Amino acid sequence: MLRGLKHLRGYGPDDNKRAVELFQQAVDLDPDYARARAYRAFADVVLHGYSDAPDDVLDQALALATTAVELDECDGHCHFLLGVIQRYRGDIDSAERHYQRALALNPNDANVVVGSGRLLAYRGHLEEGIDRVREGMRLNPYHPEWYWVNLGSVLYEAGKYADAAAAFGRVTAPGYWVMCRIAGCYAQLGRMDEANVAASNALRLRPDFSVAKLRLRECQPAVAERIRDGLRKAGLPE
Repeated sequence: MLRGLKHLRGYGPDDNKRAVELFQQAVDLDPDYARARAYRAFADVVLHGYSDAPDDVLDQALALATTAVELDECDGHCHFLLGVIQRYRGDIDSAERHYQRALALNPNDANVVVGSGRLLAYRGHLEEGIDRVREGMRLNPYHPEWYWVNLGSVLYEAGKYADAAAAFGRVTAPGYWVMCRIAGCYAQLGRMDEANVAASNALRLRPDFSVAKLRLRECQPAVAERIRDGLRKAGLPE
């Protein structure tokens, strides 16, 4: 379980695959280990592109994470991870219920606090969402780098593109999607040379990237289109 978490929080090319394998080993050793089952579900979604994961992957993850909550109703991590998967499926109301349950179980869980900032942004409470993500960073000052990705995402939604680019830039080994977001930020700022470099780096990491393939179900439609617009401006292929 702990080795799986280390890989899940890594940015190496095989980290997500290894995380799935290790969480599965934990489940095989103890089928009633609720948290391992929840992380097994979430890691598979991460491996397949978060909200861009195929429907069958998201469906299977939902079933696994739901079972995890049933195994341990009092584990806030299980509720949180189920909520994250529901958010990627576009079921925001269900996601919010499980985020709230996770916060009720542990109000100082920095991961949940940061995640709830994304939900606030979805609901249109952008400044409150930014403050919530920063509160999570205060609670866990030695936080994993995905906190920066969440902060950058909310800042982008708020139209604070320079701040968003700076937040995304804190990721030490960004994958293709973070590079795409950096490219979009620079394009929205009119800093096209930097946007083009970031777009080229994104395509080097993911040569088959396509703007049209992005599902972005965890965003409001207008925000999703603004993200796509930034990527197109940066020169990423339709």
